[in-house]
Amino acid sequence: MKNMQKKNTVNAGSLVDLGNSKRLAAMRKSTESSAMREGPLHTKNNALLNSKECDIKQARKLIKQVITDIKSAYPIGRQNSFFRLRYISEEQLQQLSLQEVFTLLKIKRTLPKYIMQVKFADGSKVR
Repeated sequence: MKNMQKKNTVNAGSLVDLGNSKRLAAMRKSTESSAMREGPLHTKNNALLNSKECDIKQARKLIKQVITDIKSAYPIGRQNSFFRLRYISEEQLQQLSLQEVFTLLKIKRTLPKYIMQVKFADGSKVR
């Protein structure tokens, strides 16, 4: 049998107090100055644009995931042609609005009204 001994550990904290560290203070100062150069991040217009862009990205990501799931059910090597026969070609899909793609793929989520007419095309192909 092994000789088992109890060991006590004591958490002594960090060696340098976070408020007194010169390196951390310098890092904090550099991040604050870079944030000041960029300007205010939470203005009303920027928040609306960021929200709209975020919603568009999420919708496109959901569409790409649904397309990938559909294609994965088809045999390898025939996925694109079967998808084109059943739904639509990749080029035509890029020309549709997000709402039209949601309807075509029978995605049951609702889109915000302000992004319904945005085109699905974002420069990248769905594979």
